[in-house]
Amino acid sequence: MDFQMPSLRRLFFNKLFCSSLCCMSFFLSSPLNATSISLNMLNNANEGLNDNTVVAPIGGNIGTTLGQQRQNVIHFAARLLEQVIDSNIPITIDAEFDSLSCTTSAATLGFGGPSTAHYGNAASNYPFANTYYVQALANSITGQDLSSSSDITLTFNNDIDNNNNCLANRNWYYGLDGGASGQDIDFLSTVLHETLHGLGFLTLANISNGSRFNNRDDIFMRLLEDHSENKTWQQMTNAERVTSATDDPDLHWIGSSVQANLGALTAGTNQGHMQMHAPSTLNDGSSVSHFSTSASPFELMEPSLNQAASSIGLAKALLQDIGWTTSIADKPIFAEIENIEIINAHPTTINFALLDNDTPITAVSTIASSSNTAIIDNSGLSITGNQRLRKITITPTSGTAGAVNIMLTASDGSNSNNQTFQVNVVSNLTPSINITSPSDGSTILTSSQNLIANANDAEDGDISNNITWHSSLDGTVGNGANITTTLSDGNHLITATITDSTSNTETAEINIIVNALSDDDNDGLNNSLEIFLGTDPFNSDSDNDFSSDFDE
Repeated sequence: MDFQMPSLRRLFFNKLFCSSLCCMSFFLSSPLNATSISLNMLNNANEGLNDNTVVAPIGGNIGTTLGQQRQNVIHFAARLLEQVIDSNIPITIDAEFDSLSCTTSAATLGFGGPSTAHYGNAASNYPFANTYYVQALANSITGQDLSSSSDITLTFNNDIDNNNNCLANRNWYYGLDGGASGQDIDFLSTVLHETLHGLGFLTLANISNGSRFNNRDDIFMRLLEDHSENKTWQQMTNAERVTSATDDPDLHWIGSSVQANLGALTAGTNQGHMQMHAPSTLNDGSSVSHFSTSASPFELMEPSLNQAASSIGLAKALLQDIGWTTSIADKPIFAEIENIEIINAHPTTINFALLDNDTPITAVSTIASSSNTAIIDNSGLSITGNQRLRKITITPTSGTAGAVNIMLTASDGSNSNNQTFQVNVVSNLTPSINITSPSDGSTILTSSQNLIANANDAEDGDISNNITWHSSLDGTVGNGANITTTLSDGNHLITATITDSTSNTETAEINIIVNALSDDDNDGLNNSLEIFLGTDPFNSDSDNDFSSDFDE
């Protein structure tokens, strides 16, 4: 049986940073790997996860738009967790960015968690009958997809980036190398933290009044113990659970897997158990469903994020305690590496990022091999660095040309993983072209339209004036870096084309809607005329004087 989750607890920011489904704060055998985590990006065109704002690649994240970088971080987090947990049922995450509360000193960073949870009777596959398991875990245990809804939902604050009015211009850090400055917020750590809540790192009980959800236990609360009362949360009354939620340092996790891994901690345990976050002042967003802030070394599932995380830490053991099957040893993972074009005989260096959940990154070795040693010999591949961000220098053989697949292999001594990218070796590089205005997905109401792009070539330099513009409705509409044209109303695929001195050609495309001749507010004036007159094309009485814009 299942239920729809109640309203989700929010991530927030206060003074420096807070986050989490519960609330995460930031002061300023062989591996199974059968799991598939898929992502539904819920944002519309040119917003949030599809934001087309041009940005430079950063910290191993190859995205060149804000939306691409955000998506790349979520995909990277998903790939890391795929190495940790095992489920034959795919896990689906709904993710989006949206405008959330934010001031110069406090903000809601986002919110997320499981979409639904399920329980079964004594004859079911669940380890404990009449006990709630979050949907992704319930699916894994039963071997069935128990609901058509997504398993986890994640929403992050779209207003944080480059906004002086939101956290005084503190930004998300979208690199994959753990290189966030003290001023910025490591998005990868935040995504991992939130997703772990969605996988079951939380109680469904109401910690304000102690009541169990729908008067049933959840698997998380069964493993919470108040040491001073010598009772688990399952054994307590509502009133006792309320008291226990603020009983630091005596609220403990007693799952055997976490218990077996406490030797790595130098602080954060009490009476031989892992302490849970139970400050004397109850916080609905962070109390109970996190490890204690006294843990040392730092644990990702503490409520306070004081550094970029390099693994999910003891959260893996806690996932085992609540019923997840996990890998014995996790594989290292690579971030996506972009296919590139390089000139023969010229060394080219690119960055790549990698991460290993259960092995120090300095103990992970990387090697590279070529699919065509006549064009790029293995001796022409050199890797430097031993941290999460590394470099590979590629030197093709002089006078050669062609496409070569380069395979990177990372090994942690127990497991290895590969990442392949393509290198196209040429004698002359293809030019690059970028449409800067209008943005993809724009609707234009004016009678004339301005199209702007830039184009550059490694050999020829700036060749923007040679750009040719084409519309799917109107054909060729002009030449140059900045043109003004009159497009017919309708949906246009706009293509900008550039050709260099050696006839190498590249294109860029956007989709726009021209709606100049329509009359959206039915006041007798078409949209373009209203723009010219300074009236609102969507309001027939722009100045609210009870006379239509047409009559005036």
